[in-house]
Amino acid sequence: MGAGIVSDSAWHALTDDERRSIRRGASLARSKRREAALREAGTTRPNVIIDLSFDSLMSDRQIVSLAQQLSFCHATTKRSRALSQPALTHCLSSFGGRVEERLLHIHGASAWPVARHRGSYLDVADSYPGGIERLIYLSADGEETVSSFDPERIYVIGGLVDRNCHRGLTFRRAQAAGVRTARFPLDEAVQVKRESKGRALAVNHCFEMLALRAHGRKWDDVILEVMPQRRGATRRAVRR
Repeated sequence: MGAGIVSDSAWHALTDDERRSIRRGASLARSKRREAALREAGTTRPNVIIDLSFDSLMSDRQIVSLAQQLSFCHATTKRSRALSQPALTHCLSSFGGRVEERLLHIHGASAWPVARHRGSYLDVADSYPGGIERLIYLSADGEETVSSFDPERIYVIGGLVDRNCHRGLTFRRAQAAGVRTARFPLDEAVQVKRESKGRALAVNHCFEMLALRAHGRKWDDVILEVMPQRRGATRRAVRR
């Protein structure tokens, strides 16, 4: 299909000016759809906030990794929508610095329907009814366990690569801000052979686990599907 809207034979019968006009129209329609998605992302209360306030703690290489993880989060949302499944609405807080610069190198990132906020995740939460009372900061050291996905909550994922070098940092920051903390039920759902590497998960792994749990999947299935194979995770005998 020439330009995706006319048959091949009709497309070849068009003049160059007519083809350019059709291409411009299609491009304009795509731009309008992207703008509408971005406006919606900026006004809809997010299910997830990715906290990007850790820029100064990471190397350039880790910043590159974080930007890639953000692209995987976008891919998870896009895949959910393509399958007509509930998709998480997420946004970025403390947006700027090297992460913003790196995203410029990822093709199409500027068009992601993801709101970007300069302020902190606390500022973002305060802009919606319920404020910080809705927040649950995900941390391997969390005081509670995420038993199910609650669409009324806003889950915060710390945008920090190689968290094992900064153990407990997201937990301490959340506690200092008076924000609830919770962890995924990794210990209850699966056995991990390489526990010496810690329980920290990449940003996109946390995001995908939440997305699958929002679809109604059981925790052990979710964790086994998402957790990297190098962790050697196996299902516990008792199903959770």
